[in-house]
Amino acid sequence: MKYFGNPCKYGHSGERYTIGGKCVECAKAAAIAWNKSHPDLYSEYKAEWQRTHLQNTREAALKWQRNHPERATARSNRRRASKIQRIPLWANLVKIQAFYDEAKRITKETGIAYHVDHVLPLRGSKVSGLHVENNLQVIPAVSNLRKSNKVTFS
Repeated sequence: MKYFGNPCKYGHSGERYTIGGKCVECAKAAAIAWNKSHPDLYSEYKAEWQRTHLQNTREAALKWQRNHPERATARSNRRRASKIQRIPLWANLVKIQAFYDEAKRITKETGIAYHVDHVLPLRGSKVSGLHVENNLQVIPAVSNLRKSNKVTFS
């Protein structure tokens, strides 16, 4: 909860938290600075929060898509284009389609969503894979979303 008090020593508006009385703007700046100086801890914290607040995360994503339809379309188009760019001429499109058919079949049979995952992500930060049958696997959607754009070897 917040209240309005005197401006802080940095001249911010005077909006403060009721617990501790900290200036809201100073607290936000401190949090951003901590996040930047501890990127690994921040990523872990954010991922854990998203897992425990899955409904909130989904609602926020849908709200963002509704409020930014052009940017959402652009993001989707970039993903589609990167996939197309990473299909070499020698790729076996029939075998690739078989992975998508299998994911659809398992989802229908079990009622649990399955995705086709790229073992080496198409747009990884350190390594990028190709959209070929040797780089695909069918895994539960939850695992794929948790994995995100990271390389995991089992």
